[in-house]
Amino acid sequence: MLAGDEAPDVPPPQGHHEIQQEELSRLFGRMAGARLVAIPPFLAIALWLAWAEPAPWRRPLLAVFLAGVVAFFVGEWLRWRRRGVTPGTVTRNLSVAVVGVTVICFATGGIASPFLYVSAVLGVVSGLFVPWPANGLLALFQVAAAWAFAAIATTGVLPRFNPASFGGGPGLAVPAAWSVTHAAVLSFVYVFAAGAGRAVRWSFDRMVLRTAAAQEDALRAHAEQAEELTALSAEIAHELKNPLASVKG
Repeated sequence: MLAGDEAPDVPPPQGHHEIQQEELSRLFGRMAGARLVAIPPFLAIALWLAWAEPAPWRRPLLAVFLAGVVAFFVGEWLRWRRRGVTPGTVTRNLSVAVVGVTVICFATGGIASPFLYVSAVLGVVSGLFVPWPANGLLALFQVAAAWAFAAIATTGVLPRFNPASFGGGPGLAVPAAWSVTHAAVLSFVYVFAAGAGRAVRWSFDRMVLRTAAAQEDALRAHAEQAEELTALSAEIAHELKNPLASVKG
């Protein structure tokens, strides 16, 4: 099970793991194809930022990052086409997604980036599909990134950190209280999202296993009743055989 760290106390029925793996492979294939569709919009945003923002560090960062992301997306899609979903596929892909969105947030303003909303959604998704302790490490990485963004915005150590296209600029002073408050709220959101994802996944797994166990109990009871009826029919036939034989004689 994907949630093996919090596995319910109900034993899985026969064939449960195989069905779960097939459904996960089908879902991952759809997500891999959707990521390929999302590559052109990301490239367009990167090219626009590289053209509109004069910060010297932003252009090489976006170029290297987007080249790596495109190569990873295409490679994972080809891997899925050849081998399907392997045990580490989901964890690897969601880890890269969390790191990638964090880099995008860094390149688009850090604590003021509009892409922070995507990172919160990824926190819930990683809680649903990434087992412990990898899920906890991803949540800690997001929390650390939020506080790092707040520190960079407050100290101004990186020039033109917040793009002018998103409301920033080279001479814009960011109040420390604003950055700290945003980082604190983001930390709560990331931790809550990871915990909520784990809780939902645990509850869903338990519901499925309990339903399957109840179905097995019902089938077992039906089989026992069928055996009892068969034995009773045999006994009735035996009891009727002697008087019928006498009547026939």
